[in-house]
Amino acid sequence: MNKLKNYLVPILFALLAVNLAFAQTGNFIVCNGPNCTLCDLLVLAKNVISFITQLTLVLAGAFFAWGAIVMMTARESEQQVASGKKIMTISVLGCALSLGAWVIVATLLQILTGSASKLPWDQIQCTF
Repeated sequence: MNKLKNYLVPILFALLAVNLAFAQTGNFIVCNGPNCTLCDLLVLAKNVISFITQLTLVLAGAFFAWGAIVMMTARESEQQVASGKKIMTISVLGCALSLGAWVIVATLLQILTGSASKLPWDQIQCTF
């Protein structure tokens, strides 16, 4: 099991590095200098929340895979099978919680900015 942990940590860091690289190309800040408005602040909030949601999905996928590997390497240990199931269950619940929070916050931001309810619904277009 220790060998598995030695391989899993670099894989997790590689996944995080890839996601952080995407974040740097993703234009979080949409305004320049003193021209920023309240709408720009809300768009920044949406961009940060979307990035955090993507990061949690990557981590949830990695932990789900880790739980599956723990179960596959359990042999006849019921305790290790239960541990793998627990890891996978927590991963799925965390993913659902993250997506639910993202939907709620994106909808609230759309309502606060008065954006039209068109697809894609998480895009903010200030009308005030």
